Amino acid sequence: MTDMEALDALVGRWTTEVRHPEIGVVHGEMTVEWLDGGGYLIQRSWTEDTRFPRGISLYGPTEDGDRIVQHYFDSRGVARIYEVSLEGGVWRTWRDDPEMSQRFTGRFAYDFSQRSLNTLADRLIDQKQLAEARRMLELNIQEHPEAWDPVNTLAHVLESLGEKDLAIAQYRRVLELFPTYSPAKRRLEALTGKAP
Repeated sequence: MTDMEALDALVGRWTTEVRHPEIGVVHGEMTVEWLDGGGYLIQRSWTEDTRFPRGISLYGPTEDGDRIVQHYFDSRGVARIYEVSLEGGVWRTWRDDPEMSQRFTGRFAYDFSQRSLNTLADRLIDQKQLAEARRMLELNIQEHPEAWDPVNTLAHVLESLGEKDLAIAQYRRVLELFPTYSPAKRRLEALTGKAP
């Protein structure tokens, strides 16, 4: 694997579940973010079970650029380098060491809660990926038809995309769901020239 952009799927805050052969299931959390300026990913991880160390990792290409590796450091003072792959929604890290080989496999489980979909749409809007944000908001509305806020955000996105008639329809839908929401009333008035 040599494509760092493929690892963008890891960016965010995750709940983790590690199955340890002697202890059983260990719950934790992990955050992954791009290093300021890009190029490398920073991962921070911790578990509820204090027998496990807190860790920080840096993902990036090797010096010759032929593959991506994970440089791992933890609160015990341990430092290791792991190979990395991310294919078909399965993330793997491993190291083959004569003293202690290790394997990790993570499978993505998607969260279709209203809040999670809103956060993804907001991130796409911030990145000026309005067509993708539109699709995310449409999915949110499909999954959560009673929620007014993704409808309102979709109206703003449609307006930015120059789809005035569709934006007007979405602002009207916001007011069906939340009749006293004055920002939607103001946008409708601005777009139609008359009070809703």
